[in-house]
Amino acid sequence: MSETQTQKPATRKRKRKPKFTTAFQFTPSMLVSTAATDIRRRWRNVMRDGVNTERLAAGLELTPVERYAFHPGDIRTSKTPADVLRKAIRRVLGDKTTHTQKNRILLYGDIKLLKAALDLAQTREAANVAP
Repeated sequence: MSETQTQKPATRKRKRKPKFTTAFQFTPSMLVSTAATDIRRRWRNVMRDGVNTERLAAGLELTPVERYAFHPGDIRTSKTPADVLRKAIRRVLGDKTTHTQKNRILLYGDIKLLKAALDLAQTREAANVAP
């Protein structure tokens, strides 16, 4: 190169941003409490169904149904947070489909975290049952 020509600065490739970023990491106790909240939410939704039937007959506005954090199939027949977590682990290990909702991608994304949360939930259940 001659002295009159200027050299272009090297351009850097931009780093690709990840699809989802997490502001914090989930802990096993957070997953256990989320599972317990979803079970309570299921019962509120069941009670709301009866109210909505009456409101629909009367021509009134329906009350909205609350959404679950975990997959609804994992919540419907579960009675304890440990049941929800067991079904979530089975879903991760056996399900070939990918979740499209951001919160479910984060919840089901780490199998080790789900197993740790299941251990914690079983420990809490055993502590409550023991005299």
